[in-house]
Amino acid sequence: MPEVKENLEQSSQIIEKQESLPQAQERRESIKIPEKVSETEEVQVSEEKNNISDDDQVASGQQQVMDSPMSERLKKAIDEILEEGLEDIYLNLPKETQKEFKAKGEETTIKINSLLSETKIKVKKIVQAIVEWLKLVPGINKFFVKQTAKIKTDKILAAKNREENIKNN
Repeated sequence: MPEVKENLEQSSQIIEKQESLPQAQERRESIKIPEKVSETEEVQVSEEKNNISDDDQVASGQQQVMDSPMSERLKKAIDEILEEGLEDIYLNLPKETQKEFKAKGEETTIKINSLLSETKIKVKKIVQAIVEWLKLVPGINKFFVKQTAKIKTDKILAAKNREENIKNN
């Protein structure tokens, strides 16, 4: 409660500095400082602060995961792993397919990064995301796609383990 009075007094002092003295006095008089706040009002305020939806908490948690330095290094490593060995294939694609392939590759990177941030890593989903991305290449051999996806998944998991070792040391 003393904090509220202090804040109101500070705001009135700021107003005094910004406005002329008569205007500040009028404004100070118009601001009512409550003498006592009931306990129920305090409880309501604290309940409102704690009343955050689960979606908000999950979204903020995902954002924190995505913004961490480890995640940025891991995202860059995932990008490099996904690009590895596909330069010739990418350059031989038509311009429209290149744009689509690149956009889907970025989506795949984000999806893989979020899958890696989960407690239980679902390798099958990572392989599936890479396979779906590689299927955008017209006329590509399905066995090559599966083999490449599995190799890239192994490399991504190794990069994830390296990042965790760096974090723990």
